[in-house]
Amino acid sequence: MPNFLVMRPLAPHTLRRIGALGAAGALAVAVYLASSPAGASPLAPVAPRATSVSASQASDAESQFFTLMNQARANAGLPAVQNDSRLADTSRSWSSNMASRGQISHDPNLAGAVSSVEPNWRSAGENVGVGYSAQGLHDAFMASTGHRANILSSRFNRAGIGVVISGGRIWVTVRFIEGPALAYAPPPPPPPPPPPPGVPTSLTGDFDADGYDDVLTYGPGGDADELWFGEAGQVLRKVGSR
Repeated sequence: MPNFLVMRPLAPHTLRRIGALGAAGALAVAVYLASSPAGASPLAPVAPRATSVSASQASDAESQFFTLMNQARANAGLPAVQNDSRLADTSRSWSSNMASRGQISHDPNLAGAVSSVEPNWRSAGENVGVGYSAQGLHDAFMASTGHRANILSSRFNRAGIGVVISGGRIWVTVRFIEGPALAYAPPPPPPPPPPPPGVPTSLTGDFDADGYDDVLTYGPGGDADELWFGEAGQVLRKVGSR
């Protein structure tokens, strides 16, 4: 179950591979760490066979991997990584590639896959594995120095996990990015506040033809209308009052 880490220094288009195992060593580590049922030989090649596994099972496994990974980071005092759905698409594609070949390996075009998702990435990593449960594979990752280093890296802030279930096994690719934080869509704005209470409307005129201005006020909603008669000395008298 190999791990892979590439970093992008300041010089453009220059990649440096760090902490990666050689091809033979990577496969040896992968074979011995892959979860196997009792009695099965860990060195036996895995021939993928057609299985009827719903997409929801793979999706559930991806969610479990992500939860376990962020729990491990929290236990180490590290912030959670963001779930990058576009990066997960590339991981899923590589898991499918491995399952179809019956062999785990690193994507030689990892840098290109990462760049297609985030052109401004600064470092990236990849863990791949095959086994029978998300928990078993996560435990194997955490027991391996290189894989654990990727999971607990303080640099990485985004990850995409892709699972394919084939031949009764879980094929998983976990890709990590150090780059700009994902800009999630802002929550919808709160509903507008209720309209303010109605404002009375007033009309002015000499309604009783006595030479003084009167005021008619229309009450909003169910409020009553009011009529005020003007009198000498700029006095207003409400109709119905004395």
